[in-house]
Amino acid sequence: MELIKITDEHYVIVDNSEIKIDDFYIDDSNTVRCAITEVESYWTHRKHYRKVTHSTKPLESCCTPVGQLKRYVDCKGCDRSYLGYKEIQSISLSEVKELIGEIDMRDLELMYHKKLIERREVAKNFRGQVAGNHPDMFTSREMLSMMEGFTDGYTQALEDSKNKKYTDEDISKLIRLVRGGWYLHHEILQELQPKTEWEVEFIDGTLKLM
Repeated sequence: MELIKITDEHYVIVDNSEIKIDDFYIDDSNTVRCAITEVESYWTHRKHYRKVTHSTKPLESCCTPVGQLKRYVDCKGCDRSYLGYKEIQSISLSEVKELIGEIDMRDLELMYHKKLIERREVAKNFRGQVAGNHPDMFTSREMLSMMEGFTDGYTQALEDSKNKKYTDEDISKLIRLVRGGWYLHHEILQELQPKTEWEVEFIDGTLKLM
């Protein structure tokens, strides 16, 4: 099985099992699609597309409901109707990001909030010269503002650095690759790209990297 990054908020797990009608699969452009005909199912096999088995988001089925009414609209010539979302096993986005070492903003906020609580508790028990007037005696409103400022600053830092494609560590890796043997230009660039696929397996119901 492989874990595939579709977007920052969407990951899927795929395998090489047979793709049948109504199954979801991922194509060469990492787009999740639904096999709606026998012909499409056949070509997914010939093109070695991979079947989607798990997703961090619900996957839209071939046919979607019109509003909340008990009537449906077909798409792409499909002659079947569904309830809008086909059942597929879900996986936790936060668990996936923790597994591959990416930071989830919600977890980051909780971590910072915990630190502020700890600082306030220390301030409550402070017995020095500023006892009762410690700068870390945050109010709830102050803590909320600090958390918003922290996450806004972190998000802006990510935005400011997104065009700085290669880090010092990447350059060191590049030097090791060049010294280690013959590499084509595109092979070196591929090695330096951020990972979007990981080999994974479920062990006792828990997703693990292989």
